[in-house]
Amino acid sequence: MTCNDLGFYLVNGLKYHNKIQALQACKNNEMPQWIFQDEKFSKHNWEIEPTEDIYELYKQRAMQIRLKYDRVVLYYSGGIDSTCVLHSFIDNNIPLDGIVSYGAFNIKNYDQYDRNKEIARVAQPYIRKLELERGIKLPYYLLDDWELFLKKFNDESWSIDTNPTSMSPETHIWNFHREHSYFQNHLMKGTTAVIRAMDKPRIIFENGTWKIAFLDANANGLFSTNASLNPTESLYHEYFYWTGDFPKILCKQAHIVSQYFESLNDSELVDRLFSRSSKKFKSSEYFKWIDPIIYSRYLTNKPGEARNYFTLGKTKRTHAWHKDDVFFQHADEKIQIIWREGIKYAMNTIDPMYLNCEDDLSLENFITTGFRGIWTRDYNIK
Repeated sequence: MTCNDLGFYLVNGLKYHNKIQALQACKNNEMPQWIFQDEKFSKHNWEIEPTEDIYELYKQRAMQIRLKYDRVVLYYSGGIDSTCVLHSFIDNNIPLDGIVSYGAFNIKNYDQYDRNKEIARVAQPYIRKLELERGIKLPYYLLDDWELFLKKFNDESWSIDTNPTSMSPETHIWNFHREHSYFQNHLMKGTTAVIRAMDKPRIIFENGTWKIAFLDANANGLFSTNASLNPTESLYHEYFYWTGDFPKILCKQAHIVSQYFESLNDSELVDRLFSRSSKKFKSSEYFKWIDPIIYSRYLTNKPGEARNYFTLGKTKRTHAWHKDDVFFQHADEKIQIIWREGIKYAMNTIDPMYLNCEDDLSLENFITTGFRGIWTRDYNIK
């Protein structure tokens, strides 16, 4: 009985799927290792650029997932990462059994909340546009998961069920989507996978070497502890891009990005965009350069230009996203208190050296800054 391969932590040879428990186990200032697809990634030769066109590789990945499962469901936010995944299926006549956008849709003026804005302004209109232009009907579904918020905060132990790279109420609830009747109906029809686009690769330039590496804060907020521990009959999770089953996509992306910036010959820009330092790296600037390079077919803006499409951007608060506005405005006060108690439990049981808020150990600052990120091993591109 296998589990989803979403990464884990190693501390003194012991394996942890939850970062809080891993950090609680650390002694003498050691850092956990974050193991993410190491076995498969280490067998790939990252220095050789795949010969295939990047869109051919996206197509091959879509087909690989389709052939692996009875049912395939795409989480679609309307963002460029998931839009590319959507096109990788429908442009190549590879069927999807479901396309799901989730939010809190049964509240008054739902489209005015950050949690739902991207769905209302981008995802739904884009799906309708594709259907009209192509004369097709897509299996699109709005999954309202608000009821789960009311059921899944019983006491502070919720924090161990989630993945604390983001202890946002929303990321905790993702853990329980499989309980929704929509997914239960799919599971009754066979092995079911849900696809998340994941994120752009973090490409690094250090000491004259281009590298690719993976930061737990970028990945583990997406699926929580139970998603890794639950048996696969429950629900499979597939990262479309960040996968050891098909590393050629990441490898190709890294090569075309590094080649683009080598041709620009702008060392100051390279130092700013491809630094590992959290003080130098700014995700919004990184994305406006990287997106048009690896997804140019679906964008009209050029690398470095301001994004000309709606986006909420990345949240500045680790444990309370802008997308949690529905929770903080509509959840019962008792539930909100339980959420805060879980955050407090995590903060009070872990050495401050593992937090990003060593200089200000207030609860409010920890909610904003969170845990220190942990990198995987590096893979040299060239």
